[in-house]
Amino acid sequence: MAYSKRRFALTWFVGGYLSSFMSTIIGVMYWSYQKAEWKIDVVSEIIASSIMLPIGWLFCLVAPLSIPSMLGAWVSIIGFVWACRLKNIKPLYLSFAGCFIFGLYWPMAFWTMMSV
Repeated sequence: MAYSKRRFALTWFVGGYLSSFMSTIIGVMYWSYQKAEWKIDVVSEIIASSIMLPIGWLFCLVAPLSIPSMLGAWVSIIGFVWACRLKNIKPLYLSFAGCFIFGLYWPMAFWTMMSV
């Protein structure tokens, strides 16, 4: 099945957001357990981090708040461009993995950004 650039972009956006959302939940639970002295409300942090995911993804492309978040965002872009050039859906899996890595470290970058 041939994909158009619009279909690639839609698949990339939806799949990347779902991947980042799932890993954000894991990241918030992990960081709240590691930093127990911060007394983080897990549910509200998951909601806040998830709302800010697209903006944070763009922000982490240019400002490295955390190196894994920045690398995850760039891997996502590389996977998308590669998929469009090959006209194949398989490189988008690399992109989704990059989004997953981004989401794991995004809560820590988000808290850093909000504390400035």
